[in-house]
Amino acid sequence: MKVYKVGESVVIDQTAQPLLNINENEAIFKIENDQVTIFNNRDKSIDRTDTIANIQDFAGTPVGDLQDVVKYFGKGIINRGSTVTIPAAGGGGGEVNTASNVGAGDGIFKAKVGVDLELKTLIGGTNITLVPGTDDITIDAAGGGWTRVTETTATRTAAADEFILVDVATCTITLPAPVDNVIIAIKAIVVPVDIQIKTSGAGIDIDGTDYSAAGLILLTQWEQISLISDGTDWFIY
Repeated sequence: MKVYKVGESVVIDQTAQPLLNINENEAIFKIENDQVTIFNNRDKSIDRTDTIANIQDFAGTPVGDLQDVVKYFGKGIINRGSTVTIPAAGGGGGEVNTASNVGAGDGIFKAKVGVDLELKTLIGGTNITLVPGTDDITIDAAGGGWTRVTETTATRTAAADEFILVDVATCTITLPAPVDNVIIAIKAIVVPVDIQIKTSGAGIDIDGTDYSAAGLILLTQWEQISLISDGTDWFIY
């Protein structure tokens, strides 16, 4: 027999019997040995009788032994022929609370099943790391920002999302294989003699021109080339 509270009502759900609702203030629970009888104090009717072992919560989970059943009912108990310790005030009398999502964002509350509040889990997507702590969850975002590099050697293969400051007059910068949405910026901070930007292979263009052999040249100090890839070629922006 399921016995649980909804608002101000005690709901009694017993197999092969109609569902009953009794006002919480009018419900009386008589416990005698291992039997539980539920009365409606308004009209003195006997609404349901069952054993302690068969008393269940909303989810159909057995409430427990005599002590647990007394605590679960909370008030309105007449005890006869059984040894029981009445719990202190605030011992609980059923589970009626629920939860909800507020605001315009994606909610983390899924559903309430009996006394169980189900919450959605968090999954870190691309470049997102979740670090659960004792009382909190830290969300870290990896990547997506610029890495500044000062180049003083004659050759370099660029990496994704790099800002390369070329501090040597003669230097060849080779772009990596194109990956969609990767960005790279190259700036001459010295007076250039031969600073070239090359693609990683024939057929990979910069603004429609193949720069795999002869590179795109930076001509003046402080000149900058910023590039973005569509996954096939590179484009100046």
